[in-house]
Amino acid sequence: MLQFDLNLKMENKLILTQDMNLSLKILQMNVLDLEKYVYEEIEANPLLDIDEEDNKLFLQLMSYHESSSYQEKSDENIQKEFIENKELALRDILLEQLRLLKLDNKKYRIGKYIIDNLDDAGYLMLSIRDLSKELRVRTEEVEELIRTIQTFEPYGVCARDLKECLKIQLINSGCADDMIIKLIEDHLEDVGKLNYTKLSKCLGLEKEKIIYYINVIKKLNPKPGLVYKESSTQYIFPDAFIYFDKINDEIKVEIMDKRIPKLKINKMYVDLLANGDTLEKEFVSDNFKRAFALIKAIENRKNTIEKIISYIAKEQKDFLFKNGTKRTIYLSDIAKVTNLHESTISRTVNNKYVQTPKGIMLAKDLLSRGISQEDDRISVEQIKKLIKEIITNEDKRRPYSDVQISDLLLEKGIKISRRTVTKYREEMNILPSNLRKLDKNVK
Repeated sequence: MLQFDLNLKMENKLILTQDMNLSLKILQMNVLDLEKYVYEEIEANPLLDIDEEDNKLFLQLMSYHESSSYQEKSDENIQKEFIENKELALRDILLEQLRLLKLDNKKYRIGKYIIDNLDDAGYLMLSIRDLSKELRVRTEEVEELIRTIQTFEPYGVCARDLKECLKIQLINSGCADDMIIKLIEDHLEDVGKLNYTKLSKCLGLEKEKIIYYINVIKKLNPKPGLVYKESSTQYIFPDAFIYFDKINDEIKVEIMDKRIPKLKINKMYVDLLANGDTLEKEFVSDNFKRAFALIKAIENRKNTIEKIISYIAKEQKDFLFKNGTKRTIYLSDIAKVTNLHESTISRTVNNKYVQTPKGIMLAKDLLSRGISQEDDRISVEQIKKLIKEIITNEDKRRPYSDVQISDLLLEKGIKISRRTVTKYREEMNILPSNLRKLDKNVK
């Protein structure tokens, strides 16, 4: 006999509304991206209008920009630097390949979101679990689209780490076999050190075969997303301006949002909510919600950037206004003071530039990475400096291994693993000990 039970289960779930998704999207944009997006929305949404009174300064700026004398009339206090703009953006190339698959709306949305979360080198920045939560889909659906994008050119994109990146390239180019995959998965460090003899013994292969495999691996691209070189000029415009107010004797932050037109709701369309027919009311209501959400999201972006950059500027005052070194700032430090989530802070500082007394800098570069010790915190830059000093002063005939460097740092009260030493050494382009070693007969 069948029995039916009714069970109640309570659980907390974060469900992102359309307004929340828009707010996060706006928050991640730099000022130039936001300017472009706002004008696109003005064209698409008839309820959005530019508030001409509040935009006189903005319109003057745009007229200067369009004139040949713009560079002479620009504000001397705001530096403008330029970077090279990608002739073919990685994102556009991948999205075009995604469109060609003719997926249903849901799969296309998942694929597009994954592509939007690749870094410049082509690596996936979010975990499958995070993607699943933000998209409100099953992890299996995310995994399916990740596998699909991993077949796109340039081969190697959408990997989670270097090993996966190299394997993707081998599989897509038809050069993968069990042995070369094993080399990448289990012996990549020895491959980098060119330990032919050790690898030959471990894998039971002739040295010539090992050399062949390593040469194949050396031809792979560890950063496939960077194949699209930058060519045309594009100005960088800072999102915030950090300066010292001598009158009030304090550090201040100004949000550079004058490029963003001030928006207002078109009242003519709002009147249709009261007097229009059903279709008109529905049309106006939907666009009103979109317009109001955009205005609110832009204001929230401004307040969030100001909050975060103000805290960073005060913490880095010795570095910015004196000749001091950068302090170690953790996302958790900012979160405690600003009452913002760490992921929100990360989204805010990413891809945004700040005008400082030291010139224009990426906001995230003011967040010096660090390692927490028992009594204090020490920045990665300080650790790298110590590693460099140890290697500079070592006996060149008997150079320190990464394990020995880790032990020497421990004697100084800095506890980091051998792997971390290796990572920092490679970031400084310093060779491993076996390649730093001088011949004993060299004097």
